[in-house]
Amino acid sequence: MRDEDVMNGFFSYSLLLDKAEHGIVLVLPHVIKGQMDQLKEAMHEQNQTMEGSGQEAYQHACDVCCQIIEKDDGTLGKVQAVVCDGTVMGLPCCGVHDCQKPLAQVEDEFRTCSKTEHRELEESHFTRGKGLQQLRKRLERAGVVTATDSAPVPNGNNAAGHTDCDGKTDQVVSDSRRKLRARFKTNYTYCELLFMRPCRVILSRVILFGSEAILAVRLAATKTFPTPESTPEFLFYDSNCKLLAHQRKERNDHFKDTAQPVDVFHFCKNHKETDSFCQENCNPAAFPKLIKDSC
Repeated sequence: MRDEDVMNGFFSYSLLLDKAEHGIVLVLPHVIKGQMDQLKEAMHEQNQTMEGSGQEAYQHACDVCCQIIEKDDGTLGKVQAVVCDGTVMGLPCCGVHDCQKPLAQVEDEFRTCSKTEHRELEESHFTRGKGLQQLRKRLERAGVVTATDSAPVPNGNNAAGHTDCDGKTDQVVSDSRRKLRARFKTNYTYCELLFMRPCRVILSRVILFGSEAILAVRLAATKTFPTPESTPEFLFYDSNCKLLAHQRKERNDHFKDTAQPVDVFHFCKNHKETDSFCQENCNPAAFPKLIKDSC
């Protein structure tokens, strides 16, 4: 059995199971090319529901990740913590930085669409390597010695008056004459940003396309905890000092009731003692509710 048949069966079963749990009928388009293309739209819709508060275990609470405490006024309250971290699970994506548009459809045996100029770029790219050895042999016969991964550098006498073979001197190329460039190796998303309880139950996952930028983390956290009532008492993140500074600069008080310490490992390894803002706001030792047993 082929790998793609196993994956298609897994995805089909998972989609059917999810729709059945919600009392919804799975509707797929009629696609001739293949089952993966048939499932693509439904899988994208399902993945979007998992971002934010769509996970089944979003309401999870246990003795490990949730504690009931008595407040100063005698009433009971809860203490819950969330750990935010990025995990490297790249998915194929557009080569343009931070582009979130789905990849364009290509034809079988090609990596480009049927557009003539795009197809010519692909044909030129994959025939370039075949002719490279011939070009190097020409250099050897001409008595030119050069590195295998670079072009020969003209000497000082010829460099000043050098022109291309077509007689055109170096100049700024106008938009009308600008040449297309292509990327034929796969580009991947940066990471999957996970929000987890200390008991390792995943609450939310958000795809970060270009980088783990602080703004992207804040938006992902807000999407996971959309109301002030849903925010946790503690949010651990390895760059919380930057995240907290960003929130204050933007005057964003969505997480005003959430303490934002850095976990012990990253705090000791990556955060300087001379950073007073980080020490005052993100040192985990400054939060006695986090310390269960002191030695």
